[in-house]
Amino acid sequence: MVTKIKKWGNSQGIRLNKSILVESGISIDDDIDIAVSNGVIKIKPLNRIRGKYNINELVKRIPKKTKFNEVDWGESQGNEI
Repeated sequence: MVTKIKKWGNSQGIRLNKSILVESGISIDDDIDIAVSNGVIKIKPLNRIRGKYNINELVKRIPKKTKFNEVDWGESQGNEI
């Protein structure tokens, strides 16, 4: 795909066609990671599953010294029973 960099407010933007987004697994409003390596711009989706955060990535961010305690939410109700 050939496209141009265009001015977008005080920034610059690149328009990507739908087939590029579908093939890359990126959707509108998804978070992406952009990196430059040896003059090459690389765009990739962040580790998400169906628009949700990846649980393994979230768990890695929990500080090692964090202590967890059980929380009593009271008696089971409704469909919990």
